[in-house]
Amino acid sequence: MHTLAGLCRLAIMLARTRGARGPYWAWRLHTAFADRPPPTPAARSRALLELARWMSRVRRLGS
Repeated sequence: MHTLAGLCRLAIMLARTRGARGPYWAWRLHTAFADRPPPTPAARSRALLELARWMSRVRRLGS
């Protein structure tokens, strides 16, 4: 349940921030992996799913 709701929230966030190549996501990538090389695509996918789950849980706390 958290994954599906989080993916919906993530899709809304992507739309609002002009997609994955927008300035917000460039900033997120830089702050998350400043000195390290970017993660592999599989690691990035796992991290995005965890972010989606977290977004769903946080959203539920606020309502």
